[in-house]
Amino acid sequence: GTQDEVVPFWHGQDLFLALPQEWRAKPFWVEGAGHNNIEALLRPSGAFVDKLIEFLDLHIAARRGKITPPMSVPECVPLALRELEGINTC
Repeated sequence: GTQDEVVPFWHGQDLFLALPQEWRAKPFWVEGAGHNNIEALLRPSGAFVDKLIEFLDLHIAARRGKITPPMSVPECVPLALRELEGINTC
């Protein structure tokens, strides 16, 4: 989560930006969550399980040879990070 006190949030941002575009996956950054409460925060809406299934479905499809072309994901980067890094989404 963005309020993680164990692994700073910026570590995830830096890792995301360090990956070549073709290897990036849509990040799952939970605003206001810490290190151990993401599932608990998202349980009422079902969003945690939905995101987990979405991620697994993508990788299971890839293992079966159903790989789609890499998607451009700068829109997945939070606005503040886009401004900081100067990423152009247009």
